[in-house]
Amino acid sequence: MKNCSPWLSCKAIKREVRKLKYVDEGAVKMVFLSEWKENKVALSQLTVVPPTPPPLSPAPRFHASAHAVP
Repeated sequence: MKNCSPWLSCKAIKREVRKLKYVDEGAVKMVFLSEWKENKVALSQLTVVPPTPPPLSPAPRFHASAHAVP
């Protein structure tokens, strides 16, 4: 590559980068061998992570007792 370019926008990636081959994946991303302007590049694509649920509210307090049964 003769010239450096700034980071590509999401729109430019969708329009200009062509996935050639799935390479591997990790916990949060998939990696593809791709092509951009006749250059081979690695495309890291984040996997969809569901939003974190809100914290649980404190459990209601119950009064419990145990009695022996004759």
